Amino acid sequence: MSDPSQLPPPPQPVDVQYAQAQPTNSLPVAGFVLGIISATFALCFALIGVFIGFVPAVLAIVFGFVGQSAAKRMGGLHMRIAKWSAGLGIITFVLPLAHAALSNGSIL
Repeated sequence: MSDPSQLPPPPQPVDVQYAQAQPTNSLPVAGFVLGIISATFALCFALIGVFIGFVPAVLAIVFGFVGQSAAKRMGGLHMRIAKWSAGLGIITFVLPLAHAALSNGSIL
C-alpha cells in the first residue's frame, strides 16, 4: 500500500457565520390589500358588496393597527402603509353605514 507519511493532511475546521434574518412586517401590506378589496366590493357591487366588504374592512383595520404597533418595535418598518391600511379599512367600514343611515335604512 502507500506510506502513511505521504497522505494529505486532514481538513481544517471551517468557521461558518450565518447572516441575520431581516425583520419583516407583512401585516400592513396584507391589511392594505384587504382594504383595497373591501373598497372595491363596497363601491362596485352595491347591495351584496357592502356586506361582503365588511369582513375585509375589519381585517384591514385590525392588521393596520397591529402592523403599526409592530412597526414601532421595528424602527418604523412599513409604518406608512400600516396607517393607510387602517385608514382605508375605517373609511370602507364607515361609509356604507353612513350611506345606509342617511338613506332611511336602505343600502341602495
